[in-house]
Amino acid sequence: MKKLRLIMPLFMLTVLFFNCESNDDNGAQNNTGNFSENFGDSVARDFIGQVVDMNNDPILNASIKIGSATTMTDENGVFIINDANVYERFAYITASKTGFIDGSRSMVPTSGKNIVKIMLIPSMPVETIASGVASMVSLPSGTKVEFDGAFQDENGAAYSGNVSVSMFYLSPSNADL
Repeated sequence: MKKLRLIMPLFMLTVLFFNCESNDDNGAQNNTGNFSENFGDSVARDFIGQVVDMNNDPILNASIKIGSATTMTDENGVFIINDANVYERFAYITASKTGFIDGSRSMVPTSGKNIVKIMLIPSMPVETIASGVASMVSLPSGTKVEFDGAFQDENGAAYSGNVSVSMFYLSPSNADL
């Protein structure tokens, strides 16, 4: 009987060990479903928003995209898109304007007016570096980015020449960002 008491926990431990599945994906989920399974059906929703700069000043003529719908902001930085095709539990709004880093927001859309505000950050080069040479670019905040010098153009071909680096430190304590 004593042997049975010793063998039983060992047997249970062995069963547990061999029934556990290994996790080779380093924490990533194996998602075989499509996007709509996770975020619901396609629906039409209304959006109103404003695009501003870092001083909270409106940005005129910023390009806005929600689903396949596009528009531009007015002199107050305001945009309106009605009946945008989004998912029940996911809408992705992008704002872009020359001279600024593209901005975006994602949200769970409601059946009423969905209100969004997007702040764009100026795209000001902080340094110019040469391709083919490992370089480090630093900001006054202490943020550093290392480049290996192997740059590619938008088609994936090797790029040779100077590269303008635009960076901005987003402070976690800044409520506006």
